[in-house]
Amino acid sequence: VPNAEIKECHQCQLRFSRSESPAAEHQQSKHHCRACGQGFCDSCSSYSMPVPWRGWGEEPVRVCFSCFNSSKSSPAEGPQATSAAQPPPDASALNPRKLVEGVRQTVSYLSPAVEMPKSTILQFSRPAYWVEDAKITSCYCCESAFDWKLQLHHCRACGNGVCDSCSAARMPVPVRGWDYPVRVCDMCNPTR
Repeated sequence: VPNAEIKECHQCQLRFSRSESPAAEHQQSKHHCRACGQGFCDSCSSYSMPVPWRGWGEEPVRVCFSCFNSSKSSPAEGPQATSAAQPPPDASALNPRKLVEGVRQTVSYLSPAVEMPKSTILQFSRPAYWVEDAKITSCYCCESAFDWKLQLHHCRACGNGVCDSCSAARMPVPVRGWDYPVRVCDMCNPTR
């Protein structure tokens, strides 16, 4: 579930809100369960276990109580075995963002050699959650208008169009498949 779509804890229904107070923000932090992908508050996602079937390897990562509890009842198969409605993910879909970033970099190098314009090729290689360039006229954070001097970038967490000043932070966004530091906007940066 994309971070921007999580409005409340999946288990206890605690509503999340953006607050200027660091204490309030800490109490209402959103976290993704690395097993089921749902959003939870600190209390409901304070468990950890390995989640190799989702591409997280053998190191323990944050999970919700339900996934942690279901792994105890069927440890050999993991929590995905208890959910008939959601089959385990295909191994080729574990890190789609790495693939997309690789395609974009390759296209940047090869575009002069092909007759199709680079913008057309990139349009089809961008992640689906990114807002289309044609629909973005100003920075999502500071609302400065984009022109030939102010370059458009995309936040890897929310997909909105932002300027360089409002997207200086770099951090992993594992829920989107970016398990290494990538560009995130000031709105999605938890340290701001």
